[in-house]
Amino acid sequence: MWRSQEKDWLGNGEYTRKNYTFDSSCLKCHANILKVSDGNITRKTNQMHEKYVQFKGTKDAMKCTDCHKHVGHKNLGSMLYEQKFHQPNSWDEWEKERNK
Repeated sequence: MWRSQEKDWLGNGEYTRKNYTFDSSCLKCHANILKVSDGNITRKTNQMHEKYVQFKGTKDAMKCTDCHKHVGHKNLGSMLYEQKFHQPNSWDEWEKERNK
């Protein structure tokens, strides 16, 4: 039987980011990022988001995760690290892990 603990979720983060993180998810909350007149965004940021719009639908199309590499579920990286390299905090916890 396959168990989630046996899968290297942390090591496969880049593959997952590239293949299973979709711009549509980002743009549900961040649609205003594509507005050039947004005064809350620096000029450099505007330039990069303009490139995103310019190349959309072409062979040079960009994904949000091309630049924003650590996005997605909040604290996902640290949670996966903790699961992979978890250190028991008590003797009972150590025994439980040892007897799995």
